[in-house]
Amino acid sequence: MNKNTMNKKKTLLIILQSVFIFATSIFLFSGCTDTIEGDVNANMQPIVQFVNIPPEGQQFSRNPEIYWIGTDPDGLIDYYRYHIALESDVAVAALPTDLTVADSVTSYLQSVSDSDWVQIDISQTLSDPHTTNIIPLTADTTDPVSNPLGQYVFLQAFDTENLGSVIKWRNFSRNDNPPETQIFNIGNDTPFVNSVFEGGVVTGVRFKWKGFDRKDYDDIGLTPPPFDFEWRLFGPFVKDTIDYVNNNLIEDVFVTVDAKVLRVDDSLESCKTIQVDTVINGDTTTIPVEVCTTIVYDQVF
Repeated sequence: MNKNTMNKKKTLLIILQSVFIFATSIFLFSGCTDTIEGDVNANMQPIVQFVNIPPEGQQFSRNPEIYWIGTDPDGLIDYYRYHIALESDVAVAALPTDLTVADSVTSYLQSVSDSDWVQIDISQTLSDPHTTNIIPLTADTTDPVSNPLGQYVFLQAFDTENLGSVIKWRNFSRNDNPPETQIFNIGNDTPFVNSVFEGGVVTGVRFKWKGFDRKDYDDIGLTPPPFDFEWRLFGPFVKDTIDYVNNNLIEDVFVTVDAKVLRVDDSLESCKTIQVDTVINGDTTTIPVEVCTTIVYDQVF
């Protein structure tokens, strides 16, 4: 076989391969469309659950950190949202009174608008899953220590298709131990110049103050959040006015551990139940008896 004959056969083989590839391409592309046939699955609801810490019904004296988990069976969680409601507010929606807790909650949630929820967005590029948040529960300012307020925390998750999960809730309560304030006078050795112009030698009296929240933070090794302070200036007064203020407007008080302020001649009643053995019809029986003690604060503390 000469060289020319071999070249012709190679050329013919290349032509046949090209024809085969071209025909195969036409066959494949002629059977393709820009749509996918078949049933389309409906978007599935995401799922959200509270975790075991903190447990249902726990009482707090500060804003607690609440934990939860969320999953989406066919996608990603886009954001969470939570809503807080007092037990008394939820009960108002529970009419008639024979409704169950779930009925009462369902009735209440129908009155809650989207603007009443706090939204927590999730960034899919960050490692933080946003499944924890410090929840601002409410305390009773009229009786902050002795009267814990019961309240519901509602939680919901939404996926990237804006489909919401079933709303979950837990019941917590909160009271509050009031903070303390300490004032320091700075510069007792610095002369005070009552100048009406700014920039004088000393145009005011400097004070320093500090806040403590011992029971809720310091005593248990926690760092309290930043405090909000409020101060007011009264005066200037002449000497006679100052004497009147000191003698009539300033008084010593006693503050109890539950934040009650008692003045001279105020009374405080405390009661407790004790078990007392008594004889009834010849038999000794133990019965509960309530014993109350009244304390009158009749002296300067």
